[in-house]
Amino acid sequence: MGKYAANQLFMQAPESPAPYILLANIYSSEGRWTERARTIKKMKDMGVTKETGISWIEIEKDIHSFVVEDRMHPHAKIIYGVLGELFKLMTDEGYVPDKRFILYY
Repeated sequence: MGKYAANQLFMQAPESPAPYILLANIYSSEGRWTERARTIKKMKDMGVTKETGISWIEIEKDIHSFVVEDRMHPHAKIIYGVLGELFKLMTDEGYVPDKRFILYY
C-alpha cells in the first residue's frame, strides 16, 4: 500500500522529496536497509533534496535553533552532555528507543 502511494506521488510530483522519504521510512520500519539506501540514492541521483528539520527552543526570550548533530551552538558541549545524561537516566528506567524510522544514522 505504501509503495503504491509513493509511486502515485512520484508521478504527480517527481521533484518532491515526499515519496522518497515515505518509501525510505517504510523500508526502515521493515528493516529493509538495502532498499532504503537505494531509495535515498535515487533521490540524490535525481537531484531531489529534503529540507533539514530544525528544532527551536526559547530560553529567556532568546530563540535557539538546532539541526541533527549540530555542534555550532556556543553551548553545544553542555547541551549534548545534558542530553547524554538524560538518555542514560531514561535507559536505566527501561526506555528502549524505537529505531524503525531512523533516516539519519
